[in-house]
Formats: sequence, C-alpha cells, structure tokens
Amino acid sequence: MYNIFINTILENSIIKQYKKDEIIFDENDKCDSLVVIIDGKVKIASYTYQGNEIIFNILTNNQMFGQSLIFSSLPFYKGKIFAVKKSKLALISKNKLLSVLLNNNLYEYFINIVSDEVLSSKQKIRTLSFNNVSDRLLYLLHSNGQIKYNSITELAKTLSVSRENLSKTISKLIKEQIVVKEGKYIKLIK
Repeated sequence: MYNIFINTILENSIIKQYKKDEIIFDENDKCDSLVVIIDGKVKIASYTYQGNEIIFNILTNNQMFGQSLIFSSLPFYKGKIFAVKKSKLALISKNKLLSVLLNNNLYEYFINIVSDEVLSSKQKIRTLSFNNVSDRLLYLLHSNGQIKYNSITELAKTLSVSRENLSKTISKLIKEQIVVKEGKYIKLIK
C-alpha cells in the first residue's frame, strides 16, 4: 500500500533538484507541501544558541516529510531542512494532496501514516524521559519485546546516550541475565 501511496503522490507532484548542502526549507518556513525524497538524503536539524547541531531526522529514498505539519494549525518547520547530498524531491501542495487523497481513497492510509508517526514520537519522548541508559533500554525492550539494531552507535543515537555508556549497560544487563544479544537483536529475558 505504501508504494501505491507514494506512486500516486509522485504522479501529482512538482519535482525539484537540490545540490549537496543546499537549504530546502529554513526553520520557521511555512510547510505548504508534502515532500517525498525520490533520490538522495535530507537532514532535518536545529541549532542551539551555542551553535551545536541537534539532528531531528535523516531521510532517504521514498521517505517523506511535512505530513505532520501540512494540516497543522501551526504549519511551520521546527528545524532547517537541507540536502546532505544531491537530492531529487517531489513536492505536492496541500490542496493537490487533499484532492489526490480523496479521489484515490488514500485519505485513511495517510491518516494512518501520520498517526503512526505521532505514536512513534510519543514513544521516543517517553523513552527519553528516563534518566539513565538502563531504564531507557529496558523501557524500549518492554514495549517492543526486542530491539533490532544495525550498530551500537545507531542504537545509542536512538536512546540519546553515548555509545560507550550503552555498550557498558548492555554488557551489565547480559551479565545480570536480564537481556540477551542474538545477532543484531537485543531481547528481554525477564
């Protein structure tokens, strides 16, 4: 269904090319389009007062952004969006998107995508509300039963902790027989 949705959006979009490091949208720009990444890589980030970068998301082929903002009462980007590398994007305006969703019976699927994104964000906020690495990891495991990860570094970023701290915590939990590592999975034992 996702491919049908994306293909229908692409058929009704304006295609734009962006060079590496080119700004696509600035923080506080109004979101008036749903954007699908056809080819490339896009980063959504903000910067602290001291100039430190906070990365909200990195998106690649067939992923989209703007879906949570486009129908919001405050449809303004909360971060700067720029191309990490040369990127080809499809932009569909709010009115065109509404027409496509209604005429192709895709509105329920779109609402499902946005709802899943909200639930995922709430889970991330809940995870980050725990003060220590062990509690964050155990909460995720309790919620999901297991965690599949590509690298400890990637998982550490998800939990917003250092790689070293996460590795020590996993080793400790394995030693205490609370979790087990099986390939690229961490599973809860107790």
